[in-house]
Amino acid sequence: MSDYVIVTHGGKKFHADEVCAIAAVELAFKALNLTEKRSIKVIRISNKNEVALRQAYMRIDIGNRYDPPSCDFDHHQEGGAGCRDNGVPYASFGLVWKHLGVIICDGNKNVARIVENSLVQQVDAEDSGFPLYDKRINLEVVPFTISSLFSCLVPTLEENQDSDGAFAKAVELAKMIITRKIAHARAAEKYREKITAAICEAEKNDPRIIILDSDCNWQFLVMCRTSVALFVVYPVTDQWMIKAVPKGGKIFSEVRKLFPTQWAVGNNPQKLALLTGVADALFCHIKRFAASARSKEGAISLAQLAADAE
Repeated sequence: MSDYVIVTHGGKKFHADEVCAIAAVELAFKALNLTEKRSIKVIRISNKNEVALRQAYMRIDIGNRYDPPSCDFDHHQEGGAGCRDNGVPYASFGLVWKHLGVIICDGNKNVARIVENSLVQQVDAEDSGFPLYDKRINLEVVPFTISSLFSCLVPTLEENQDSDGAFAKAVELAKMIITRKIAHARAAEKYREKITAAICEAEKNDPRIIILDSDCNWQFLVMCRTSVALFVVYPVTDQWMIKAVPKGGKIFSEVRKLFPTQWAVGNNPQKLALLTGVADALFCHIKRFAASARSKEGAISLAQLAADAE
């Protein structure tokens, strides 16, 4: 039985878009048990190779056509392949994920949505020239994105290496990244109910302070579910952390409330305990977005003091 031949554009360089799109296809085919008897063969070709384009089982990021029934997933045609409601254009990764993402995530639509928002759209936006970042120090300091990561895998001119071999390694890395993103998205789903319950419990006591019984990715859910929460308390190994709730996507610098200026002593437990009156206080980040105490009670006390501070 012949292989599933998937073609994409060739050349010395490759991009996160087609790398991640092909990785997603391979994961989907595995989930559907389509590779038990037939293998996937990825070939990088020229757009002018009409015979190879026509004979391929699937065309990704090549062919100037978006038509899922015929397995065409390109976005370079006139008019593109559409945009999401938030304005981010679809590139090939997004088109593949749109149709196969839920399959890759074992039918879990919420997990597929989380991966779409946290990974897929970033790749699509950068490939389409859609700006996601507006803060630049200068032209030499730029964000290192997922697209930057895959650009690093492209052989340099001096290396004179086989770009197809590098591409294959990039696809394997992309599969690992997507798989790990899915794992984290599943974990987020698992903790969603716990975080929601903690928010409801805080509303009965002090809605400014949310107390969790484990360390999990709480930021997005807390930002969306409550506008009054200022700090989140949770255990980390042998201590309890207190983190300021972000205003938006910039976790460190833009939070709803910082810890008091005089607390910014870093890892100086004695000084912090003296300043706060909390005997087991351990740490306050010099940027004032995080602090910790040895006990849960100590952490809650620090959070209450910070919430009450002018």
